[in-house]
Amino acid sequence: MLLAGWAGFVWMWFRVAARPWDSGDLVVLIAGSLIALPTVTLIWVVHNIALHRRKGPRSRTVLLPADYAKDWNGREVKADWSALRTARIVIIEVVDGDKHYRAAGP
Repeated sequence: MLLAGWAGFVWMWFRVAARPWDSGDLVVLIAGSLIALPTVTLIWVVHNIALHRRKGPRSRTVLLPADYAKDWNGREVKADWSALRTARIVIIEVVDGDKHYRAAGP
């Protein structure tokens, strides 16, 4: 079924490229995509295989520290995490260079 879908896709592109209007740019686009897309896919697959060989299979998730004292920009984070766990709305503000998280709403 998959091959039939791809065959139909290619056949339709040939029909579009055979149209009587100036389709030179379209032929270049089709030819370029037929070269570029498989090439990029192959490079991505080779990259992932190399990662797997170097690092091995993933056997667990990465454990990150739960300490969130500073954000990515170096601002100090101030929050009542226990209150935020049950909050339906969280407001994030930067006040005097610090990032404040606070629960809001009902």
